[in-house]
Amino acid sequence: MKMQIRNRYLVGLCKLNSIHVFSLLTSFLCGTLFTYIYIQKSSILISTQKYLIPYESLLINNVKTNLPSITSSDTCGTWQQSYINLHRSILNGSLPPRYLISVAVEAGLADRLTGTLTEFFFALLTNRAFQIVTYGTLPRFEAAFLTPNINWSRSIVNDELISNLKFTYRGQRGYSGDRSYPSHINTSLYWPMYLVNDDGENEFFCSSNVSKYPLNHEDVQTLFVSSNRGRVIHLFDNPYHRFQLFQMGLHPATVIRCAFDFLFSPTESLKKAMSREFSILSSSDILKISINIRVGDAVFDPNADSQTNLSSYDPYFNCASTIESYARLPNQIVIWYFTSDSLKLRQLVKEKYGEKILTEDKLRYVHGDCGDSPAKRYGNCTNESQDFSIRMSAGQIYAMSMCDYHVVSAQSGFGRFAASLSNHWHSVYQIHDNINRSCTIDDHDTLEYFTTNGAGI
Repeated sequence: MKMQIRNRYLVGLCKLNSIHVFSLLTSFLCGTLFTYIYIQKSSILISTQKYLIPYESLLINNVKTNLPSITSSDTCGTWQQSYINLHRSILNGSLPPRYLISVAVEAGLADRLTGTLTEFFFALLTNRAFQIVTYGTLPRFEAAFLTPNINWSRSIVNDELISNLKFTYRGQRGYSGDRSYPSHINTSLYWPMYLVNDDGENEFFCSSNVSKYPLNHEDVQTLFVSSNRGRVIHLFDNPYHRFQLFQMGLHPATVIRCAFDFLFSPTESLKKAMSREFSILSSSDILKISINIRVGDAVFDPNADSQTNLSSYDPYFNCASTIESYARLPNQIVIWYFTSDSLKLRQLVKEKYGEKILTEDKLRYVHGDCGDSPAKRYGNCTNESQDFSIRMSAGQIYAMSMCDYHVVSAQSGFGRFAASLSNHWHSVYQIHDNINRSCTIDDHDTLEYFTTNGAGI
């Protein structure tokens, strides 16, 4: 199905057996009008003629770097202003202090964003002012994002209040022992919740009243939380909150983009760095298929990356070809937007598929966590390079979200997170262990599946 967002309309193109008939079916879902157009099956088969128009010809002289708005109060509900007022009143002292502070995770951007959005909903549902604190050499979100609605940026006041929530604690990366506060910290004022890599500790989002958490400390003034787990979609099954979320005007299909746009907007430096991609992918006349392949952290090492080959990843491109075969309109230009942690793979893909591929095949990135993890410390790992890396990662997430279909590594949250921002229906195909799968029009991954497997969304 080809899905395009135009104003408040989601326009879909499907087949209805072999009957040559046009019909319009309209229905309202979460305040958005969906329109489906059924046409003869043969009319959406891909043409065998190779397109001749390179995507560079789509660029205009005055490159537009503003991202298209695909969420609004019409599709995201009516909760925003009341929360803005609450947040502002807590920060300025008009209301008593009641904070939820997200403590950054030593991980890549997707893991950090995944945990951050769940923490934000924790704050939203418990009437806490949400803020984010970053420590050590981790790149700050401020390097890529502005604060369009609430001031979520917070500096460290007392490192002792967050040291037990750092992934590296007591000299051990991934410390698995006791992380409670020492006795001299007043736990009526401060309380920690460490939810990293622990599905059991995150279970309360699925079935419990989150306003009762942390248990026996639900009224603590400042709650510090560290998480890389996504449980936003699970909240819509939680009997204590599902109707609350729907009454707020939120819906599982759009909630991730709604929250993301509420918290973040791209900096000018990000938009400038991604101007070519944003300009091309903003066109509604192109069929855009995003392909994201995670090879692994080892490829940040140029020597290890030199061994990367293309044939191992054929299932991704076979899947994209199948999608193209049913989704491409006659004479429509097709772009495969390709992202990967491997520079070598980006180069190989560009070499094989040519002008069809939109990718960054010149730059080698550093891992956002390279300063804290010796295993990821390759190349020029400096504060500047880490800021650049998080800016480019954020830009690629925005760019992937502008695509119509998504072929992504099942073991990586990067592509899944971007796909969850796209607001496109039936558009995600996860590749498991580089194994071929069916990518026909009926074999897409469901929203419930791709947003709840792995670390979740």
